[in-house]
Amino acid sequence: MEWNDVYKNLEALYVLDNAITDPAKDYLRLVRKTQTDNDTRYVVDNGGGDILDVVFAQNAIVIKGFDHENRINSSFLEWKLIAPRAYLSSLKDVSIPQRA
Repeated sequence: MEWNDVYKNLEALYVLDNAITDPAKDYLRLVRKTQTDNDTRYVVDNGGGDILDVVFAQNAIVIKGFDHENRINSSFLEWKLIAPRAYLSSLKDVSIPQRA
């Protein structure tokens, strides 16, 4: 799958979610989107403990997910992004999402 396809699919999901979710019930929203001059971020949160963060930067996509039922995830108290320093420095203007 191409980067552009991933972006288009997340944007379509975001548009549909906004169309069917009552603005008065924002807490039911599945997909949230934020944009800066340097990146676009989608956070997909199903409300059941599963979260997908996708950041589209100019030269890269950063994807971070958490599945509450995955035995690998349950063995860690806190998730931290692990990536080579050179890769992260190329994303110097992108705010990498951190899960509280």
